[in-house]
Order: sequence, then structure tokens, then C-alpha cells
Amino acid sequence: MTERQCFEQCIPQIAETIIEARKMTAKEYYEWKAETIRNMNEKLIELMKKTFLVIEEYLPALN
Repeated sequence: MTERQCFEQCIPQIAETIIEARKMTAKEYYEWKAETIRNMNEKLIELMKKTFLVIEEYLPALN
């Protein structure tokens, strides 16, 4: 499976993550993001970093 296929398959989960992130303050979000990356399988880190970029683009209040 390519990275793009994986990303496309994860769109529903990404949408759910965006909904949850909207409920967080910027501080809560960045703490959650750091903890998530720390506890993540190495193979997923690069994909999740790109996912976080999408979330942060969608939620300008986090910037």
C-alpha cells in the first residue's frame, strides 16, 4: 500500500480527529500531538506528521 492509499483510507479517522481537535485549546492540541508522536510506531510517524499539517491547516486557531 502506498502512502497516498493509506492516507485516503484514513480520511474518516482524520475527519474525526479534526472534530476532536476543534474541542481542544491550542495548548491541549499540541500536548496531545507531542504525546501521540512519542507513542507512535516509527513507520507511521511521517504519515501522521503530514496528517497533523492537514489538521493545523484546517484549524487556523491552532497556529
